Amino acid sequence: MQASVKLDHTVLAVDGEHDVHALVEIAVPEREDADERAPLRLALVLDRSGSMAGQKLRVAKRCAEWLLDRLRATDEIALVTYDDHVDLAAPLA
Repeated sequence: MQASVKLDHTVLAVDGEHDVHALVEIAVPEREDADERAPLRLALVLDRSGSMAGQKLRVAKRCAEWLLDRLRATDEIALVTYDDHVDLAAPLA
């Protein structure tokens, strides 16, 4: 297994509090029996509130597409979105 961490800041001032975002990437070797895994049943939950506008929402959508591209025909996924209310956009199928 290989792991790496990428921070959104390289330098921070020490005289205050800061939010620091990190991207953690974990790569695991392909299992020999990878074709034999059980079907997945996932629920993807997307925040579409005002705080997610712009780049954040675009990145979340790209991540969802990345996940969908890796599902198999036997896998099932549901889509839930929320802002000031929760919406089942697509039931498990």
